[in-house]
This record gives sequence, C-alpha cells and structure tokens, in this order.
Amino acid sequence: MDMRSLIALCESQIVTELQGIKQDAATVFDSKDHVVEFMVKKGFTVLGQGQWGAVFDHPDFKRRYVLKLFSDRYYEAFVNACIVHPGNPHLPRFFGKVMKVTDTARMVRIEKLKPFNSDQRTEEFLDDVGFEIAERGRITRMQTLAAENLGLSELLPTMLSLGENLPEGAIYDIHAENIMKRGNTLVITDPWGGDHIPFLR
Repeated sequence: MDMRSLIALCESQIVTELQGIKQDAATVFDSKDHVVEFMVKKGFTVLGQGQWGAVFDHPDFKRRYVLKLFSDRYYEAFVNACIVHPGNPHLPRFFGKVMKVTDTARMVRIEKLKPFNSDQRTEEFLDDVGFEIAERGRITRMQTLAAENLGLSELLPTMLSLGENLPEGAIYDIHAENIMKRGNTLVITDPWGGDHIPFLR
C-alpha cells in the first residue's frame, strides 16, 4: 500500500506525523496485527478487534468518527449500500472513500456509535427475526408484535431490506452484537458476513 492512502484517512494534524514513515508497505502490512501495531505507534487507540478487522480512534477525530480496518468484501458492499441510502437512520454514516491497505484489506471512516446494551429477550428476538429473514425472507406477525413490545418496530423495515438485498454468497448476520446506537436510534453496523479472511490472520 502507498502510505498516502493510509494518510488520506487521517486528519491533517496526523498527516505530518505519518509522512515520516518510509517502510515498504508490503512488509509492514502483511497481517492485521502489523496494521494494529503501526496504528498504535502513531497514537491511535484500538477500540476493538476481531477476526474480521479492528476499529481505531484518535484524539484528533474529536469523537466525530472512528477508523475501521476490515477484510471482507461483504462489508465493503454494505458501506456502498449505506452511501446510496444516506437518509436511513438505522444505517451508519461513512465519511470519505474506502481506502485500500493491501489487496484484501481496506479502511474507512465511520461515525462513532455507542454500544447497544441489549437484554436476553432482545437478543433472542433479534436472532429469531434474523433466522426468519435469512430462511424465509419475511417477518412473522408474532415477531412484529414482539418488536412493538420491545420497542424495536422501527428497525424491522431496515432488517428486512438488508435481507432482501443480501449480496450473492453472503450470509445474513444481524444480531445484537451487530447493532449499536446513535443517541436513541438503533443502527445496524455489520449485517452481511461469510467472506474468508486471507489478510486478517
């Protein structure tokens, strides 16, 4: 990766600091761990990481957004779907373009959201609805009533739409861990899964 691609994702205050890096990107960024190491050295905080990627914050971002590293073509498809539907409050807001880190890894700015602290009933409901959408492409009347009782009715149309627009080869993957909050609004953050992970080993 050309370092300018990574630099372009960061605020101008950080650019000066990153411009001094002269290492060969092919050796620096051959795994997720190397990207994480690099970002931490440059003053970023790791907010979380998993098999699919990592999320970084920096004081200069001023809580407006965070930087997400990912290696999943279905997540990139989701980013593009969100950009096409900027008015849907239940989808995250992205800033700028998806930037290439390596042949299989990307970074993008995404709004900073808060955790969705759900209870067991809500988690079970989301699992049930996710299964119904994935298997049958619908939401049952009982699930609609349950959504009303749980205060989740507003989320159902977006859940159904994401199921209807599932990319070929992806799996429907909406559950409580893939939902966060913007104020009191629930936001679906990662609805499609199933890709392999050659970069993030």
